Amino acid sequence: MVILVSGKPHFKKMILIVFGVLLLFPLLFSGSYTTTHAADNSVTVYYKIGFTTPYIHYRQADGNWTTAPGTKMADSEVSGYTKITVNIGSAAQLEAVFNNGNGTWDNNNSKNYLFNPGTSTFTPNASNTVGTITTGAPGGTTPTNPTPAPDNFGPVDWSKRSIYFIMTDRFSDGDTSNNNYGGFASNKSNPSQWHGGDFQGIINNLDYIKNLGFTAIWITPVTMQKSVNAYHGYHTYDFYSVDGHLGTMTKFQELVKTAHSKNIAVMLDVVVNHTGDFRPTNGTAKAPFDNADWYHNVGDITQNDYNSNNQSRIENGDVASLDDLKQENAAVATELKNWGKWIIAQSGVDGLRVDTAKHVPKWFLKDFDTAVNTFTIGEVFNGDPAYVADYSNYSDAVLDFPMYYTIQNVFGHDGSMNQIKERYSQDYRYKNTNLNGTFLDNHDVKRFLNDASGKPGNASDKWPQLKAALGFMLTSRGIPIVYQGTEQGFSGGDDPANREDMTFNTNNELYKYIAKVNSIRNSHPALQNGTQKEKWVDTNFYGFQRSNSGDEAVVLINNSWESQTRTIPNLDNFSNGTVLRNQMGTDSVTVNGGSITITLAPKEVKILTK
Repeated sequence: MVILVSGKPHFKKMILIVFGVLLLFPLLFSGSYTTTHAADNSVTVYYKIGFTTPYIHYRQADGNWTTAPGTKMADSEVSGYTKITVNIGSAAQLEAVFNNGNGTWDNNNSKNYLFNPGTSTFTPNASNTVGTITTGAPGGTTPTNPTPAPDNFGPVDWSKRSIYFIMTDRFSDGDTSNNNYGGFASNKSNPSQWHGGDFQGIINNLDYIKNLGFTAIWITPVTMQKSVNAYHGYHTYDFYSVDGHLGTMTKFQELVKTAHSKNIAVMLDVVVNHTGDFRPTNGTAKAPFDNADWYHNVGDITQNDYNSNNQSRIENGDVASLDDLKQENAAVATELKNWGKWIIAQSGVDGLRVDTAKHVPKWFLKDFDTAVNTFTIGEVFNGDPAYVADYSNYSDAVLDFPMYYTIQNVFGHDGSMNQIKERYSQDYRYKNTNLNGTFLDNHDVKRFLNDASGKPGNASDKWPQLKAALGFMLTSRGIPIVYQGTEQGFSGGDDPANREDMTFNTNNELYKYIAKVNSIRNSHPALQNGTQKEKWVDTNFYGFQRSNSGDEAVVLINNSWESQTRTIPNLDNFSNGTVLRNQMGTDSVTVNGGSITITLAPKEVKILTK
């Protein structure tokens, strides 16, 4: 094309115009022609955590590699994944390798990895040597999970329930594909690391629990952890994600629904006192719990603080270096309450066990209980009923640690039955003792069989003591809680020895004994939440009667290693000639003038009903 100016070609102007047209050409035809600008040419990589602390070493936009080991990848919004976005300039792909920051590399067998512009997800293999790349972001457990459809299980009257306590990681490995989730590999040879138990494992064994006679389960926390030693779930990193070692939120929902279909209520352990130990040198918990002013930051609670009952330090200090949350910060209080409502709506659980409740301000326990609008039972680890009982005015109930210590002394060490009378004399302090959580042991103390004294002259003979303790706990006031493995005779000592991997022998003598007592309890409302009256007490023998709307049960316990005969007077609501049958055996006794005379074998428990 020639441009004429005054009849002559003007070559300088012509060149400028042609150049301008060439510059405009892509814009004029933008409907059918596109260009990629360097500023927009980026690659986002999600890395499913294989290395615990993954680094990405990559070729930059200028063609040069980052300085080894590269860039530490940041946690993403999808639990179990880190994430990075890299501008690759005019390059067609991002060339990269991964490492742990300490000399261990995944370089695709020296071929490196190539990522196209856009979003990709990288999944390493089990040995972090060769991984796979898929297009798009990963799925994950996020707060956008749909709320499950109601299953019409209905409100739970916890005073009628008995609870089987499950430490999920140590219960049953129903899905081996999640054992190395997040780069924290399961290792059964180490008692302080993950062992592989999960939601599927519980689902697979719900009939084992149902046949044992329990009508509820309590499971350890499900929130995302960030440590190879946080198998127990009490060191939260991400409140709004389920830890992948256990499964997904969808699988958790399935667990709850399946339990409900078997008339088993579900209680979830929650921690509102602290997160894991991150601050000040190990990063932070996941947002929004990554704000420094959301924590007290006053150091560990000392033994002297406990000994002196320094409640301010007990509430504001760190329990075992775990970052203590500052509930008096309105943002913290609101977020914890919102999270509590969210986890209940998401999962469909029927109640909450509130961990480390004595370290949480009482006013917040009350606010939390009101906000979540479900049954809450607080862990107040203290043997003084005057201290423990007041917490029942802020949560719906408390775990009965004072009774735990009494059971340990009386049944585990052949102490006087008068100690039970003394313990019951303090019941007036509690809001409702039918909701007290009673237990023989748990994951924080030695197993009953580890601590028990055994038979004089044969210290290894401890099962009679355990049976007597179980017979008392499963029939007396409160919500009985049995820790997994008790029915298998587990005898571990202090943590972690008391967190054994489960076995499932339904022929075990203890399994059958618990199942029998629970069957009787489930058949008699009096033994669930009836009134309770003491009918006999001396050093070796204890008897009580429970009544509920015409249902009557008399429980007698011989704590001696020798047979004992007693005449029990003043029984209520039985006419002369009433025959009371021992539901634990085949014998019976006849009421005469409101009394019965009866003999119990060593360490025997009899449950008498009409």
